[in-house]
Amino acid sequence: TLGADGAVCVFSLADAHVLVDVNGAVRSGFSGMTPARLLDTRGGGVRVEAGSVVRVPVAGVAGVPGDAVAAVLNVTAVDAQGPGFLTVFPCGEDVPEASNVNYAPGQVVPNAVVATLGADGAVCVFSLADAHVVVDVNGAFR
Repeated sequence: TLGADGAVCVFSLADAHVLVDVNGAVRSGFSGMTPARLLDTRGGGVRVEAGSVVRVPVAGVAGVPGDAVAAVLNVTAVDAQGPGFLTVFPCGEDVPEASNVNYAPGQVVPNAVVATLGADGAVCVFSLADAHVVVDVNGAFR
């Protein structure tokens, strides 16, 4: 969400060059929010297994409106055991033949994703190779 002055702030934990690209704007139906973590498989030490899907509840969680139909997410693959990709899609549907995050072994690769929520208010994340997965929410559409 833009601040009252029409700007956003960017925080970096370490010194870094930063590029900010604008991909679009929404006049209504979008609620931006302070980023919140929805999933981090590193905490339990169990990776998402190769060829499997993990369900991530979104609607009604971490400040996301209960009637949300889509969400703006940051999805990160961490320390994958082989080359592959993550695909984010509405739970209850077939895994699409497209990727959202492409990774190589040992990398940390994030990507912004706008995802439709399934009928149960969740997204599912498919991983081609064993990998840790982190999902943060940045906003939602109603």
